[in-house]
Amino acid sequence: MAKYLPSKLTLSGAENIATTVGDMVTSNTESGITVAFDNADNTLDFTVGTLNQNTTGSAAKLTTAVNIGGVSFDGSADITLVSGSIPNNAADTTGLAGTATILATTRAIGGVDFNGSAAIDLPGVNAAGNQNTSGTAAIATTVTVSDNESENESNVITFVAGAAGSGNVGLEADGDLTYNPSTGKVTATGFVGALTGNADTVTNATLTTALTVNTGTLTLTANNANDSVLTIGSGAVGISGSNTGDQSASDVLTLIEDGVDSIHYVDGSIDTAHIANDQITADLMADNSVDSDMYVDGSIDTAHIANDQITADLMADNSIDSDMYVDGSIDTAHIADSQVTYAKMQDTGTANRVLGAASAGTIGEVQVVVGMMANDSIDSDQYVDGSIDTAHIRDDQVTYAKIQNVSATNVVLGRDSANAGVIEEISASNLKTMLGLTNAVVAGTAADWTSAGAQTGITSLLNTSLVLGRDANNTINFGEVNEIHFQAGGTTGVKVLSDGVIKATALTLGDVTVTSTGAELNALDGITAVVAELNFLDLGATAVGNAIASKAVILDANKDYTGVRNLTVTGKSTLTAREFPIANGTDGNHTGDVVYFGSTTSMTIGALYHYKSDSSWELADADAVATCDGLLAVALGAASDTNGMLLRGMVTLDHDPGAVGDVLFVSTTAGDVSATAPSGNGDVIRVIGYCLHASNGTIWFNPDSTFVEVTA
Repeated sequence: MAKYLPSKLTLSGAENIATTVGDMVTSNTESGITVAFDNADNTLDFTVGTLNQNTTGSAAKLTTAVNIGGVSFDGSADITLVSGSIPNNAADTTGLAGTATILATTRAIGGVDFNGSAAIDLPGVNAAGNQNTSGTAAIATTVTVSDNESENESNVITFVAGAAGSGNVGLEADGDLTYNPSTGKVTATGFVGALTGNADTVTNATLTTALTVNTGTLTLTANNANDSVLTIGSGAVGISGSNTGDQSASDVLTLIEDGVDSIHYVDGSIDTAHIANDQITADLMADNSVDSDMYVDGSIDTAHIANDQITADLMADNSIDSDMYVDGSIDTAHIADSQVTYAKMQDTGTANRVLGAASAGTIGEVQVVVGMMANDSIDSDQYVDGSIDTAHIRDDQVTYAKIQNVSATNVVLGRDSANAGVIEEISASNLKTMLGLTNAVVAGTAADWTSAGAQTGITSLLNTSLVLGRDANNTINFGEVNEIHFQAGGTTGVKVLSDGVIKATALTLGDVTVTSTGAELNALDGITAVVAELNFLDLGATAVGNAIASKAVILDANKDYTGVRNLTVTGKSTLTAREFPIANGTDGNHTGDVVYFGSTTSMTIGALYHYKSDSSWELADADAVATCDGLLAVALGAASDTNGMLLRGMVTLDHDPGAVGDVLFVSTTAGDVSATAPSGNGDVIRVIGYCLHASNGTIWFNPDSTFVEVTA
């Protein structure tokens, strides 16, 4: 509990004040704080025990700011010390930071970042990878080498400096000591020590042991008086000499038995004197090495000729005659083709005979009979002229090609001369006489007669089977009683009967085929029909006219009456049902009411047009009243007066206006129809029909006579 001074206090002397204050604080009862008054020096001694306040954590800032390097710092924010902020370098900033844990700036060591907070691994040192080790390695123990076994180059061989064979020593090289990977050979100016293996060339060699030369040429030059042994092949050659150094080969070499073979001789150097008698055996002679010049004439007897060795090539032409053959030893295989001529064959014993046999066996002289002759073995040269009579000619074998050619055109074969005799060529005029056609002018072949002028000589042709025609398929046939049949193309199409009735499978008037049945044509019954009265049927392009009202045609209720065009009715016309088939999807295809006026050309078929005040057509456009308020029609072609303009009906437009069942409007795109009503200011909304197909542009066209102008 705090003690307060009274509002008024009267003290006398400093001692009294100190004593009074001392008494006041020493009587403090605050927990954890003890105060002692030292009366001797008038001071207070405070002892603080365990406080009952939480003093952990950090202060937001210092109560009193301090200067660091001349910059005020209270702990509330970072400060920056600049050069010169520490006057006269009064503060020593050199040395090491005693409490730093990381580097202020991260550094890369061997490509690995290091800030001092943890150890790192270096590739190629204590981790997988490679390390750039350019420079000199002071204590490297190994190096990496590459394999080279083929390059034709002289590579310097390295060696260590000094006599030491190990340790930390330097590498050296000598340009006279090289190795070639291509040849596998080492080149040096000399060698000291023992040699093993083979050497191509040895100069200035001192032989202390036996030298073996397996192949090649060994050339020796003596340079001392020491005797040595030279081995060539499998024998030894002794060497003797002196210090003169000028001995020849014959002086220094003594050849042992069988020590020299053929490769040691110069070609052609062995003469007769050096060959001992009886030493050239058959084995030593090459094949085909002996020719006839080496034999004494007549010296080759039968014993020296091996069996089957005398071939045809060894025998001279015409060297064999009949005496050399055993009788009967020449068989078919030894006779060449076509070599036995008629002269080589024995003469026949009887005339008029051929060589052959009536049955299998030996050929002899025989008389030829039919059974011995092959088919097609006799030709005309073997017949006696005129010897082939009728009896020998088989029926139907003399074809037209076998008959001699006629001598002129337009003739037939027969006989015009009196009595029986040889066939003759008959001319057209003679044939006419033979047929009794005395007044006929006959031209062409007998199968193609044409007549010129009146044929008064022919008064009648009567026959119960009479047929007239150009060929068998195109005829007039009188074979039936009281009927005449007309046949064309093999089919009888028209029959004329005795009662005047004409029967036909089809009837064509002009270019139009009449397909109605008899019952259907009865609709014309009761009229006196002439061509002018039937023109309303428009059976031809120019057949136009008016039907006579008193002779009107009543169509059967079940009859489909199609194909009529340009039908003009001046009186009343009653239609029970008028059908408008849906257009087929081709632009401009239509059924309905069509007009032909306006004198407008270059029109777009299937587009929507508006009739103008100048009596012409323009593309309808809903952008303004003036281009869509009047008569509307769909163009059916390029010209209004020729192709027509549809006012109402089924039609296919030149574009797709919408989905099936959509109400259609004049579009703001000139000439188009759309399922979307115009909505711009001044646009015209006018219904023209309904969409009947989802994509091909077929619609029911029936424009409304009213419209709405949009005010937006």
